[in-house]
Amino acid sequence: MLEADLFAYMNDSDEEDQRPNYSSDDEFIDNANEDHFVDKDDLDNNINVEFHRNAVTALNQCPTLKARKLCVFNLDYKLHHSDHYDIGGTYSKQNPNLWFYCTTTVCPGGNYLLNIFVCHRNTGSFKISISDIETHIQMKDLTVFSKYLLLPNKLISKTFRSSQADKNHYIKSFCFTKEVVDNLHKTLSIPIEIELKPKCPVDKDFLRKIKLKHCLSGMFQRQENTDFILESKSGNKFDVHKILLATHSNVLKEIIKKSESNCAVVDMNDDEIEVLLEYLYSVSEKSVVDENSFKFLDVAYRFKLENLIPLKQSEIIQKLTIKNAIEVAVLTEKYKLESIQKIVFEFIKKNPEVLETEGWKNLNDVVLTKKLFNICKQK
Repeated sequence: MLEADLFAYMNDSDEEDQRPNYSSDDEFIDNANEDHFVDKDDLDNNINVEFHRNAVTALNQCPTLKARKLCVFNLDYKLHHSDHYDIGGTYSKQNPNLWFYCTTTVCPGGNYLLNIFVCHRNTGSFKISISDIETHIQMKDLTVFSKYLLLPNKLISKTFRSSQADKNHYIKSFCFTKEVVDNLHKTLSIPIEIELKPKCPVDKDFLRKIKLKHCLSGMFQRQENTDFILESKSGNKFDVHKILLATHSNVLKEIIKKSESNCAVVDMNDDEIEVLLEYLYSVSEKSVVDENSFKFLDVAYRFKLENLIPLKQSEIIQKLTIKNAIEVAVLTEKYKLESIQKIVFEFIKKNPEVLETEGWKNLNDVVLTKKLFNICKQK
């Protein structure tokens, strides 16, 4: 499962969903003629939209990628009679792909549940976007026509993965109040969109929660189920897990994607790789902040470890000394850390003995050297 998740993640892009955002139901319906949910003219003229090419019903073969609405017939009867009901299927090149069905439940307190499910005829992943209406549906939430009841067009997406064919998945439940059900003698049209083989980025917050509950350092030390190798400049090899590297760092993600094998040589010495992996496999960021601060800030910037950079910046400022001031100044110049650089320069100005340290003697950055000379000249 981790391999499947990682494969999808490695092919992920940062592009946002380009689905149009309609400000009103009228605009939503008016834009439906070619490729969206419901044609307002058809509704006004009582034309059977369930026969549309983009309608998922048992009456026609709807292409999977063109599906824009689920049509639930005789909604009032189905809500009053708890049972299992078929909705319809979608097809790819005439081959069955997804089959939608629902169950209904009469609940205490005059509420009626419509539960939507899908059976995936194949294996692999798919994403369904469906109306994101609030739990309890009232008449004011709906658009009503003579024969049809429309749910709001604002969608919420959910990704599913099937390891075997004909696997069933729960999508969403809609709860109707008694007021709505008593006035229903219509077909319900539920806005929907379908994407096959979607890109599935690993959620960083979710992975962080896993790390907080399960220390992964033991897994790293035992080299369990590793699937990639980082090789240092000296030739030493470190067995790692691609999903952890790619989730934490877009730079590492690109290195893995461009690698033609399960090994990549990185421009790092052994100590730097060890510091990097210590963070990636640690329970939390705080477990690595007490050591290797300057070395790790360099690593954090090189690999864009965004969650750790602010933490390291704060720690370095607190640990600023005469002995390490030049080392910090070099990092601030290298990564354009103007706010920290001002603090470091002010510290050096107040402590001119910094210019007598080994760090100053070994400094070979001409631009930084000139800046420091100018700072020390100021009164």
